[in-house]
Amino acid sequence: MYRFERKITVKNVADMSAAMQFANDVTDYLNKRYDLHMKFGAEGFDKSRVHWFYDFDSADKSAALSQTLLQDQGIADHQLFAQA
Repeated sequence: MYRFERKITVKNVADMSAAMQFANDVTDYLNKRYDLHMKFGAEGFDKSRVHWFYDFDSADKSAALSQTLLQDQGIADHQLFAQA
């Protein structure tokens, strides 16, 4: 089993609420569109961060998903990403 993980650093703690809403919206979009079972969480110790992660069976499946996501014009056009 493999784990995909990405994280972002939030500029300041005052933006954390908006970052969590963004993370929730992105996660919902990807899970509904690609059935990923992705999750997200927050880190608030040294720096404010949002983490996304999901598990997959093989590196080949991850590579295939990456190619699919690059071709998904809906991601680029999605209002969530236009605001980011």
